[in-house]
Amino acid sequence: MPDSIQFLAICFYFIFPAYAANIAPILAKRFNILSRLDLPIDCNARWNGKPVLGPHKTLRGFVLGTTVAIAVVLSQTLLYPFFPFPTLGLVNYAQINPFLLGFLLGFGSLLGDSLGSLIKRRIGRAPGESLFGLDQTGMAIVAIASVVWIYPLSLTTSIALIAMTFLWHITAARTAFLLKIRREKW
Repeated sequence: MPDSIQFLAICFYFIFPAYAANIAPILAKRFNILSRLDLPIDCNARWNGKPVLGPHKTLRGFVLGTTVAIAVVLSQTLLYPFFPFPTLGLVNYAQINPFLLGFLLGFGSLLGDSLGSLIKRRIGRAPGESLFGLDQTGMAIVAIASVVWIYPLSLTTSIALIAMTFLWHITAARTAFLLKIRREKW
């Protein structure tokens, strides 16, 4: 069993493609990448008078985010034979399908974020408005649920990944708020 710091590094290395998928749509919007795909995935539909997801969940975000996650896993797979990467493997990157793992982590992360938006719209939160707890964990929960059926993770590892994502999200969001990049503190 690895020590605590090594375990956290292993967890971070595994979940990093999901983080990259989650940040890719924000950067795509900021730098106007693939603007032709900036179409809401809910087609501006409404449910009981409220947006289903809202304008922030776009085809561009899903395409680019999933593609970025696949690229990250491909990079991890290429780096795997070199020290220290074999020690960071929660999965054996020499034996996985990087396209499948990248797709599951990336799409799962974005789906989790979108499910969070669906819940927030149902309880009256505006698009872009935060809901503490859900915003910090939804992407990790669905990303993990997406991969466990083919790449089994222990309960301890799954909990660590969710807790790490919660803390990472709070730290990143707070930093972005203090740097005036983000309007919401959390």
